[in-house]
Amino acid sequence: MMTLRITVECATYNVTINIICSQDVEVSQSDTDITILVRSVKVREKIISFFKFTRIAVKESPVLHKLVIPKEPKKVFVKLI
Repeated sequence: MMTLRITVECATYNVTINIICSQDVEVSQSDTDITILVRSVKVREKIISFFKFTRIAVKESPVLHKLVIPKEPKKVFVKLI
């Protein structure tokens, strides 16, 4: 089991969520966005609802099980623990 930790830095507060997931999660980061490959529908829905709460748009590709999150205008950090 692994933990996916997502933190969003907003102007007046930081929001963090820890999601326990299996080994089927991959995270890759570039300068502009973060790509999360996740096969579990349950984990994917938790990630999407978290970003709706923080008002960050997520591009979803259900065929590839891929979520793309922009790093701007809010700072977003994703880490597999």
